[in-house]
Formats: sequence, C-alpha cells, structure tokens
Amino acid sequence: MSPSRDPRLVASVVVPTYRRPALLRECIEAVLAQLEEGDELVVCDDGSGDDTLEVLESVGDERLRWVTQPNAGPAGARNTAVAACRNELLVFVDDDEPPLPGWLRAHRSAHDPDRRMMVMGRRELLVPHRGGHKVIAASLPSLDGLIPNQGSFSLRRAVLSEVAPFREELRRAEEMELFFRLRAAGVEFVPAPDAVTRHSIDRSFEEFYADRLNNGKGSATLRHLHGIGLYPPVASMRRVDRVLTRAALSSESAGRLIARVLWGGVRVAGWIGSWQLQARLAGRISVMLGASAEQRALQGRSAS
Repeated sequence: MSPSRDPRLVASVVVPTYRRPALLRECIEAVLAQLEEGDELVVCDDGSGDDTLEVLESVGDERLRWVTQPNAGPAGARNTAVAACRNELLVFVDDDEPPLPGWLRAHRSAHDPDRRMMVMGRRELLVPHRGGHKVIAASLPSLDGLIPNQGSFSLRRAVLSEVAPFREELRRAEEMELFFRLRAAGVEFVPAPDAVTRHSIDRSFEEFYADRLNNGKGSATLRHLHGIGLYPPVASMRRVDRVLTRAALSSESAGRLIARVLWGGVRVAGWIGSWQLQARLAGRISVMLGASAEQRALQGRSAS
C-alpha cells in the first residue's frame, strides 16, 4: 500500500447474493476491474443452493473472498459479509447492479475520513425497448428528506459501528431503516453522481410482484420503528391509487389479478419506448401492492 494512502479509505466492497449466478459473475468482474492496492471484494452467498458457489470458485482472484450462510435475506447477508471484511471503507452494491468504470474511485473520492459520512451512488436503469434495451436515468423520490438507495452506498466501518447493523428481520427497505438511524446519529449524507451502477428491470412478473409485497412489509417496519413508511395513507392517495389499493386490500387474489393486467401494459409501454406511461403503470402497481401489504403487516402487528 502506498505510504501516502489513508488506510481509512482502503475499501472492502460488499455484495450480498441470492440465486443470481450469471448476474453475480458480471458484478464481480466489474468490481475487480476497479480495485486498487489493498482493496478487496467480499461476497456473501445467502443460501442460494444453485450455481453461485461454482461461480465464486471459478474466479481465481485472491482479492475476492466469500462467505456463506443459510438464507436470511439481504440484511443478514450484508451483516455476515461486513464481519468478514478487513478494510475500513465499506462499499455496498447489489449483485444485480454491476458498477460502471470509475464507480469505486468516485465513492472513495467523495469521502473525507475526518467526517462522519454516508456516500450515495447513482443508479441507471436498463429497460426493455423494441426487442433490445435502452439506458434511462432512475428517478427516485426522497423519503422524509432521505434519498433511497440508488444502487450503492458507502461508509466507514467506524461510522457503521455507531449504530446497530442492518435489521435482519427486514427483507426489503433495510437500507432505508439503517439510513434513518444514521441520520438520527448525525451522519452526513453526500451524493457521488459519478459512482454509477446499472440495474436491469427486464424482470418477470413473479419477481416484480414478490418484490413489491416485500417492500410493503419493509415499509410497515419503517412506520413501526420511525413513524414513516414508503407509501401515503390510503385516504390521501390519488383516486385511482385509492381504488386499486382498496381492491387489493379486500382480496389478495384481486390485487394480483389487477397487477397482472397492468403489468401487461408496462411491457407494451416499454416495448414502444413510452417511458412515462411505463413508469406511471409500474408506479400504480407498486403503490397498490406495497400499500396493501403494508396495511396487512401493520394489522398483523396490532393483532399480535
């Protein structure tokens, strides 16, 4: 390691992974190409039970280390990986969001080791378009002044140790829950617009559906712990969202059927390149499924 390099900025890149061996390989290759002296990549296989370990074993690069655990979700996988990290600067990225060149350097450059900081990367979306794909900018609203995870984030181990690690009971929104605690501890949030990851949204309906339900359950925990969730109260929603959410609340099967129909519109809008319509339809599904799942989870908490 160069004697002029601050050891507090030597990085451990953390990647939780679950049943995405092909995407994981792409992510690993993209990260390894950016590591500098002393940096490492630590992957936690969250009980995939598929070809993930074969992918990891085939890399043959000593800068990559991996750990395994029974399936516990991304929060648990991140905690397990962090425990195995050797360096001070922790840089988190998901297995389905390969970073573009310059990503790690942008994270590192944004950090001042004498300040308590959380650095936030930027996400681009790779969307289906007329039989191929097109890159568009991601647009994410803030939540109570916090920007949701936009593909990657980084902080020093000393800063993370000031608060509890990721809450392992959360299957979604675990980053936002951690961000609330970091903000309450006075940690500064700093954007790194050149730290870019690229996320493909060419997914199946089943994956999209499960993801939105998990978001709703995570939102219920956020509201329980911090008084704010990812979705507005049903009564304050726009009329169309209110009608759809109430239908989904009345019957899970009705919500799934409505989501399936709207999903067809999402695919058509993406194929013809109507991103505004695609985003509007996907947003309707997300609010309907997420808000209804949140309400069910909150009702379950009240009943217990």
